[in-house]
This record gives sequence, C-alpha cells and structure tokens, in this order.
Amino acid sequence: MRNGILFLTLIFISTTVLAEVKGQFKVDKTVVAPKQDGAYLVRDQYNARKTQVEMILSEKPLDLKAAAAALVPHNQVINQPEILEANYILLWVDSDGKVSMNAKAGGVQYINSTDDGLKAELKVNTLEHVAGRLYTPKPVKPMDGPEYEVDLTFDTIVTKAPAGKPLPAGGGDAGIALMGMQKAMSKDLTTLNSFLTEETIARLQQDYNTSEENFKDTIDILSFWLPKKNWKITRGEILDENTAILEVEGDLYEGTQAVYMARMKKSTSGWKFDQATMAGMIQ
Repeated sequence: MRNGILFLTLIFISTTVLAEVKGQFKVDKTVVAPKQDGAYLVRDQYNARKTQVEMILSEKPLDLKAAAAALVPHNQVINQPEILEANYILLWVDSDGKVSMNAKAGGVQYINSTDDGLKAELKVNTLEHVAGRLYTPKPVKPMDGPEYEVDLTFDTIVTKAPAGKPLPAGGGDAGIALMGMQKAMSKDLTTLNSFLTEETIARLQQDYNTSEENFKDTIDILSFWLPKKNWKITRGEILDENTAILEVEGDLYEGTQAVYMARMKKSTSGWKFDQATMAGMIQ
C-alpha cells in the first residue's frame, strides 16, 4: 500500500537491469542472502499522497516489468509466483533518510525501521538513485521470536517510464466516464455494464447468476476497489490513445480517506472502466 510528488508509478524495469546487492539478513539458522535488487516508486505507506522509493532485494529473479505495468507495483511484486514461497527483503526509503524494512525469512516477516534498531548510511538518496548500507549495530530481539541481524549494501537506479500526457482537471472524458459509472452503481445492471469493459464484465459476472445477483456482486467488488463515497478525481494521465490512469481520493470508511488508482480503456463507444485498486491511506 504506498505516491504524490510524482503521479504514476508505472516504471519499466526488467530483470536484466537489477543491480547487485551484498550482505545478508540472518535469523536463527535462516540466512537471506539476496543476489539482486531493483527499485521503483510507490505511494508512501503512511501517506499515499506522497512518493517514496521501494526496493526489493531478492534471492530469485523477478519480473519487475510486469510489476511496473500494474496499478500498484508493490502488490504485483509480492504476488509473483517466483516469490510467494521465497525469502526476500523489502525496503522503503524516505526523502529524509528513514528506511523501513520488511524481511521475509522462513515464512516469517520481520518488520523494523531506522526509528527502532536499524541504522542506515545513505550515500545517495533521490527519486532517481539510492545507494548505501542498512545494518543492525547489534542483534535485534523482537517481542516474539529469535533475535536477528542484517547488513546489506546496495546501489540501485530507480527506473521510471517516460511521463504520459496529463489529463485536464477531473480526468477529461475518462474522468467523466468514471463518475458516470459511480452514478450507475445506484441504478441497474444494464446501465452499470454500459460503463464497464467487456473484460471486466466477464471477470465480475457469472452466466448462472440472475441480473440482480450479478448487479449486487459487481457493486460489492467495485465498492472494494474504489471509495465507498465522496469520490474525487485528483489527477489523470493518458498512457496511450486507449489507456488512461486516474487517481481518485475518497472514503475508505467513515473518517478515513484513501487514494485509489483506476484504469480506463477506450472503446468505439467511449471510455470504459477496466480495473481499480487502493494505493494507500491518507493521513
């Protein structure tokens, strides 16, 4: 869950440009010794209106190009088949030098930061390039489980896609279509489907369901993908003539707002909603 200074996090990274990383994370008899790392921009995990660098230090090659093409690269990376059962280390680097860590070792996640037990020495810390060392001056003893140590050095270029074409306020025609879909969510299935791509309809609806059942199921999923209420399109960008990405803010639940990313596809009958997901909460 983690952007704001730069709008989109669509970063084209391939496994061939991953930088080498040295060092290890050690807990009990388990050693995580990543052989490569890659970096990309994500939403700040504590305030999704801001941007931070996320690094993944992996023992196995990953398809980061596929992750970059996703609405939320972090979610795509950690769900790749190659990494589901593997050990890895995720780092989030803030502009002020704070580094947070989530090390997955032996099926257990070890979460820490430079606020509590870790030390970072960053030689370079920009949205384009991160280099330095992260280590534990002494072993860290978590509240539950064995103590661990970490000592990692990295030097990674943050690769970003060329910027797309910004859309006007409200997201232009793509934004009008998205807000039209929001209104259709209180109407009926036929009206709602007129705002959805054929692929989305096929994903969300079943032939054996009644129209009423499909309408309810589709609303339930859209309400999970997008704000519950108070939608506001804050930014939009055209990636190509048939694809637009919209940034939407709204209520995750009463009293808490979040940032959502929505993908729109252009068809012969206009812009249609394809997919969306929450990028992170807003402080």
